[in-house]
Amino acid sequence: MGAIGYEVRSGTFVATHAMAAGVVVASSVTCVRTMDGVSHCSVVVPGVIGTPLLVGDPFELDLDGGQGLTRVFTGKIDGVRRTPEGTRITAADTLADLARMDIDGSYQKTTVGGVIRDVLKRAGVEAGVIEEGPELSAYVMHRGPRALRHLQLLAERIGADVYTDVEGAVHCTSPTAERTLVHLAYGKHLLDVALSEVHPTADAVEVWGEGAASRLGADKAHILATKLDAVNASVAFDAAGGVTPGAKGARPLIIRDGAIRSLEAARESAAGRAIALVTRMVRGKVEILGDPAIGPADLVALADVPETPWVLGTAPGELRVRQVRHHLSTERGYATRLGF
Repeated sequence: MGAIGYEVRSGTFVATHAMAAGVVVASSVTCVRTMDGVSHCSVVVPGVIGTPLLVGDPFELDLDGGQGLTRVFTGKIDGVRRTPEGTRITAADTLADLARMDIDGSYQKTTVGGVIRDVLKRAGVEAGVIEEGPELSAYVMHRGPRALRHLQLLAERIGADVYTDVEGAVHCTSPTAERTLVHLAYGKHLLDVALSEVHPTADAVEVWGEGAASRLGADKAHILATKLDAVNASVAFDAAGGVTPGAKGARPLIIRDGAIRSLEAARESAAGRAIALVTRMVRGKVEILGDPAIGPADLVALADVPETPWVLGTAPGELRVRQVRHHLSTERGYATRLGF
């Protein structure tokens, strides 16, 4: 295995593990990438840095777990301040800009993905993989919730998540999207395991839309029908994670969504929400030897763990990563914590 290291870059400023005259060496590097909000980084450099760094400057972080430097984060600096340990540089990803952005607008005959891509275009943000989702006959965004919250609400309609990749592009994908599978063995890669089963209080998802598109055609979607069976869909699931489209539950999670105007859209929304629930029946974290290649939305297959939990729809021991925390310090070295 090669040397463990890092490289931080912002304009002409560079901090790296390489010990040489004039090289800035950090005492700790922390990077958190998540599917539950804004991703961020923190770098602590002893003393005072000679290169001026400003809020908004570009920020890049590469980490090396022994196989060479690999990009793990791209964003912008959001703070530079003195601490008892030295100078702390913090940075946030593209979603931080969306979390500060007010936005409004109206859409007709588009998809969930179409609205998301338009918001990203208006924000000047690169779009990655964006799932289409159901067609929305009409959708209105109003000021109040910031742009990021609007994207998250749209993603919830299809059981998807909004997050950034290592280059800063924004993705919106569901658990059924194509994913990278990483194998981790107990006693070989894993340093710590803390997982538990968490079952939803509901046993089904029911989505109720409105409009007459399913009965009278797409051009009549604006008409409010008195009978909603044509825009109602249910997907049941059990404690083992089995999903049954069209089945009712005894304790349904009921969603009322005026943007859903057809039976097809209601079915797609109910299925996406149900799958999102069953793929989170195991919560917790595992800590492994530093690995910069793993990111949010990847699948992790755990092997040889006593009483390994599992999620139906994948092989036993496979979990969808929601958060990755890389931490490198002079005291402990490099470790990665995966959250589910």
